[in-house]
Amino acid sequence: MAFWRLEVADKEGCPEFVKAQVLTKVDGNSITDFAEEAIERGSTISSDGLSVYYKLSKNGYEHISQKIDPVVCPDHLRWLHLVISNLKAFLNGTYHGVPKKHLQAFIDEFCYRFNRRFWSNQFFARTLFACANASPFTRYDLIG
Repeated sequence: MAFWRLEVADKEGCPEFVKAQVLTKVDGNSITDFAEEAIERGSTISSDGLSVYYKLSKNGYEHISQKIDPVVCPDHLRWLHLVISNLKAFLNGTYHGVPKKHLQAFIDEFCYRFNRRFWSNQFFARTLFACANASPFTRYDLIG
């Protein structure tokens, strides 16, 4: 399971930036830890009403819970669903699946590309900078 943050860019709700993290356990603590790392305190967080999100309102976030019937409102969370389907196509189409050990790295790559999709003229320089500043890893780190 991944926890997502989408920053809205326009009036239609199209996200400009996305951040995602693989969670091994979906509980109030892991949701709050991600929020504290990725979301500014005081921000409004919308959720589907899952009880683990209620802890966010106790930690400096405004929480709006909406239980939406997908039959009545099929467009609810449509941008989130679109981003997730793009991630699935990226993982299955480009890499034909990835091992769980490296899932976060592939999700990070997807988010990196998504967040810079409007700056194609900067992509090479930014990628080169990221590679030059990345920590090296061994073959053992890669395949275990």
